[in-house]
Amino acid sequence: MKKTLAFVACFLLLFSAVDSVSMLSPVHAEAQATGIKGFTSPAELSISGGKTGKNQGVPFFYDVPLPEAINQYIPGDLRGHWAESYLLHFVYSDILKGYEVSKGKYEIKPEGKITRAEFVTLLVRALGLKNEGPGIYFDDVPTDKWFYEPISIASEKGIVNGVDAKHFAPERYVQRDEMAVMMIRAFKGTLDQSGSLKTFTDVPADHWAKKEIDEAVKAKVINGYKDNTFLPKNPATRAEGVKMLFTALVAQNSNLPQDQELINTVVNMDKELLEALQVMDFELAGEILDQYSFGFNNVMGSYGLALYQEILNKEDNHLNFTNIGDYKVDILAKSNGIANVKVSNVTHQIVKMKDDTIIAEYKETLNNIIYLRKMADGQWKAYYNMPDVSK
Repeated sequence: MKKTLAFVACFLLLFSAVDSVSMLSPVHAEAQATGIKGFTSPAELSISGGKTGKNQGVPFFYDVPLPEAINQYIPGDLRGHWAESYLLHFVYSDILKGYEVSKGKYEIKPEGKITRAEFVTLLVRALGLKNEGPGIYFDDVPTDKWFYEPISIASEKGIVNGVDAKHFAPERYVQRDEMAVMMIRAFKGTLDQSGSLKTFTDVPADHWAKKEIDEAVKAKVINGYKDNTFLPKNPATRAEGVKMLFTALVAQNSNLPQDQELINTVVNMDKELLEALQVMDFELAGEILDQYSFGFNNVMGSYGLALYQEILNKEDNHLNFTNIGDYKVDILAKSNGIANVKVSNVTHQIVKMKDDTIIAEYKETLNNIIYLRKMADGQWKAYYNMPDVSK
């Protein structure tokens, strides 16, 4: 009950936790076909059991169906997978799109092979790359195909050259050595390559991608297999590609954000949402959500606004939103384009009033972990937010 109340009470973007996170390590959410733990609809919530304020036995929040858009963030085939946490980061931040296997049911197919076009698309999305000029024209990449733009962007950046002068082979499975080369080209100059070099028995000195494979090893982006092989010609899986990309994103350290920039992002987001809710301006609140959040957080934040609006639609009451205390923001980890912060010490209070009489109230003290991504325009936005339950 407490988790679900926290889910709807936080102004910060309303997501109930399922696991603890203390570093910029992957999220380990319990993804299930039926949803994520804590995503129950708050149809029967009431303020009771020691909570402050008055309650007359009616629900504080009303049952509002979860938006259909949430389904794409709840893939049904990741629970227990070795790369579940890496994959969920990319799902929540709209980098990785699932397959709709039936109405409202999505799967990621983590062990499915990933094509060259798909991997390039993930790479372009992960780094937020944009075209700054014409890319290479390939005969097998027509302009009306979904992969035209990302391949054009990657070729313009020098990340890909094609399998020959006229062909890219977009639907061929990407090989592990090709993936390493694309990664190093894309992340050039942003990775710390002070790690130890590892010699793979199946990557000879004259292998066309040995330089890039070595650099990826020193950057700790790839490890190879326990038998000291890399299997360079093997087709990569979606899980392998995502893990490598996420690891590289976390390792980027050439242009770290200032702590104050990250602090301002989460504090301003919360304060501006509070101000909009205080005057019941839900349109403005929605615009603020769009300004400071995207992906999973944006969808759940919009759902939270819908819950508040449903109260006003069903009752002749007023909601009063206030903050108590001063924000404490700890920077847990950061890289060039991804960061992890903890917000605490502020209590959110919602009071339901009829005229000047308090009908019910709820208080929830923030102790939240927030994941942020730097967007293509330089703006930091939140894509994942949850209470810290590690203590």
